[in-house]
Amino acid sequence: MPRKMRATPRWVRWTLEPRRDKLTKVPRQLNGRHASSTDPRTWTTFAAARSSSLGEGIGWVLGEGIGCIDLDDCIIDGRLQPWAEEIIRKYRRRALLIERSWSGEGVHIFMRMKPGAGRRIRDGRNIEVYPPDSGRYIAVTGRRFDLDGGVVVERELKPCGTPAAARRHRRRGEPVCEECRAAEREATALSRAVKRSEAREEAAQDAEQVPEKIDQLTELRFMYGRIRGALHRAEPKEVATLVKQGDQILARIAQLGEGPAVQMSQPAGDEVDEFRRRREDRRVAR
Repeated sequence: MPRKMRATPRWVRWTLEPRRDKLTKVPRQLNGRHASSTDPRTWTTFAAARSSSLGEGIGWVLGEGIGCIDLDDCIIDGRLQPWAEEIIRKYRRRALLIERSWSGEGVHIFMRMKPGAGRRIRDGRNIEVYPPDSGRYIAVTGRRFDLDGGVVVERELKPCGTPAAARRHRRRGEPVCEECRAAEREATALSRAVKRSEAREEAAQDAEQVPEKIDQLTELRFMYGRIRGALHRAEPKEVATLVKQGDQILARIAQLGEGPAVQMSQPAGDEVDEFRRRREDRRVAR
């Protein structure tokens, strides 16, 4: 693994989850919650990610001037396709890491790139180019790939009984064996269980926040009432400050009362308008 990538805390774990009738690599934090490829707070160090057993593997969020060229489905029946060999030969001197993908049928080329737009090429070749600023992460295997010694590579494909093998059956037009179907069902059930657990956890957190909101609203309404009372007794020079404070409290009450967890009517602003009119009358009288 390149030192530059190991030394930066841009690592995540990932799990396979069904999305739109296919399994997708979803980034995860070490605590099992979703990770974001654009939020550094959800990333971790290489050592921490590697020592975790969560999910299927580790991933690196692109950045630090490093992007990736992803060659999909370029190793068929253990043989590297000519179009992929040409690309690897072109970039291997500049590459920081050339590795086999998790499925065993693709190649990742990590290298320094300039920022810019990503690209997808589907002209008989399956190429995806992700610059450092693309907001993407790549599932990293660390299984280095080298062209030396020929273009025939060892077959390290996932065996039957895994979701990756099920996808391989379908790409080849083969019937999916029962072992692979069972693995897909298990992965789907696990993904749904994780989502249900996250939903329960978020609901519990929302429930814990309701009393805090109610306490804040009660206090703010009390403060607003005191300001309304003070305005009746205020000197002309104090009115502007009190009105401003009242507006701020009303805005905060509206903000806290917007959510469905707390339904509370917002005090009307008619009296504040009346206080403003009184202030203008006093100015005219002076």
